[in-house]
Amino acid sequence: MPEVSRRAQEALYPSVREMFELASHVPDAISFAIGEPGFDTPRPMIDAAYRAALSGDTHYTPNRGSEALRRAWCDFRNRADGTDYGPDTDIIVTTGGMEGVFMSMEAAMDPGDDILSAKCARRHPEH
Repeated sequence: MPEVSRRAQEALYPSVREMFELASHVPDAISFAIGEPGFDTPRPMIDAAYRAALSGDTHYTPNRGSEALRRAWCDFRNRADGTDYGPDTDIIVTTGGMEGVFMSMEAAMDPGDDILSAKCARRHPEH
């Protein structure tokens, strides 16, 4: 069996992961794991995912996200606040918030730029 690389052997297990692992063994613990909402998936979403799977919609999406989702988001925002976003010019769907933040920073910043950050975003608004 091949040896594990020295880099892998020396890698530190992130303390946040260790904390989540320990908490998973505590009865009735509330999980604040990354990306884990405090509610079960709503039934309409389960039903829509099931219908999509039955119809063969089980493949990777285009890099920018599915056109139907981008168009629906634009329509929603346009109705909600009068914006004029275009699904092919203004919207990219990411698999998670951190990917979206990373892509935004990569697009907006150059090496050596400074970042000023404020903790002000709600993670999971009421559904």
